Amino acid sequence: MAAVESSSSEVIVKISSISHPLLEEMKGILSRLKMVGGMIQDGCPHLVPFCETIESVFRHGLKQPNSFFGLNRQDYWSWIEMLQEYYFNEKQNPLLHSLVTDISSTNRIRTLQGRGRCFIRGSLTNKLISVPVEHLVKNTKLTEYWYVKDSIIASTELRAVFMELLFQATEVDFDLDYKTSGFLNETWVIPVYVTYKLPPVKTLDIGVRRIDERQLVVDIEKDCLAYKAGIEVWDIVEELCGQPIHLITGNFQKYVAKHSIDFTEITVVKKHLPDGSPFAPVLRRQLLFTHKVTTPTSSMWIPEFINPHTSAIIRTIGEKTEYSLVYLGKHIMLINEEEVGQKTIDTAVSRVLHDTRKPEDITLTLSTVGLLLLLKERKLLVCDYRELIISGQSTAHMSCLAIVCKRGVASKEAESKELVCYVCETPTFELAQCVCMHIAQGFSQISILQ
Repeated sequence: MAAVESSSSEVIVKISSISHPLLEEMKGILSRLKMVGGMIQDGCPHLVPFCETIESVFRHGLKQPNSFFGLNRQDYWSWIEMLQEYYFNEKQNPLLHSLVTDISSTNRIRTLQGRGRCFIRGSLTNKLISVPVEHLVKNTKLTEYWYVKDSIIASTELRAVFMELLFQATEVDFDLDYKTSGFLNETWVIPVYVTYKLPPVKTLDIGVRRIDERQLVVDIEKDCLAYKAGIEVWDIVEELCGQPIHLITGNFQKYVAKHSIDFTEITVVKKHLPDGSPFAPVLRRQLLFTHKVTTPTSSMWIPEFINPHTSAIIRTIGEKTEYSLVYLGKHIMLINEEEVGQKTIDTAVSRVLHDTRKPEDITLTLSTVGLLLLLKERKLLVCDYRELIISGQSTAHMSCLAIVCKRGVASKEAESKELVCYVCETPTFELAQCVCMHIAQGFSQISILQ
């Protein structure tokens, strides 16, 4: 018996000595999940990081077969969905088959990322998270088709560590409703869904605007039934009379009048999360809508909010929006503009994070024409949107955002061939996404005017 224990410990030491940063991160989060105990539900602080890490491993070294010049891009859901076609003499797992079929047929999610994330949540709940990888690696050619040889899934040693972690994850009980999945293509955070049943009405007396593929409530009559029931300005309408809103064609109010027989049923995504903080996808659309209005009115004001877990503040006044962020530092690089891309951002953020510079509070102000980085009343960067080379989030550190411009732009000196990447951190990756979308909107507006 002692010999067996010794052999087992040697195997464990051997496996643990072969690792990867993503696997180390996953191991640490899994350990914290186990310490929580009981059922893991939405709201657990370790849930989103754990799902993000699994997703990062699934994407590590993922090839883009059948992608023509970057179009028709594939994601990990692509191989999970088609895996059922490659069962040879082995039996299909009925739970896996049912889960994949349900996700493939749902009309609430329309992107590969959203479906993949829905699968991760569903497979954690049903303790199936290791099953698709097990089936994939049984087919060597299929594995080589989807993954480069030094990826975690294609590497025999790294895969063994990953699979062991997935097996351990099945020991944790998850209770995740994968059907409340409409926003998984944008964020891992699950919003608050509320269904209201109102008496049959001919009109709801609410004004909605289609903003980035969603129906945003932008106006509501104070004395109407919808308002009294609890529907608020900036909520997003998801379903009407049992039908997903994106499947409804024609006039919104006419559809209500036609289908409200016994009652009017309307499902909305609330603008706030259970802890009172704003739901980032709603906030981003709120910003997009308010910045399309040219005449300042009281309705343009977005109330200042403070996330309970951070000191982040967003304040919109007129045509300017201020973000209170954390400045981590800058990275100077000599690179052709044509070569700048996501890898540039990831490298710059990684270098800055390894510096010993003390983080400082900074204010990022975005207007209709450009941006300003203000560090302790010192203008660190004043930049026209047209002078930007690129801005975006780091793939490894989603709460970090980078702003890249030519060196000399900040001081208005003679242009240099060197590029400067300013790195800031936001409290959440959703807020970083919101800032990047805001910058992209400003850039696109400038481009249209040119």
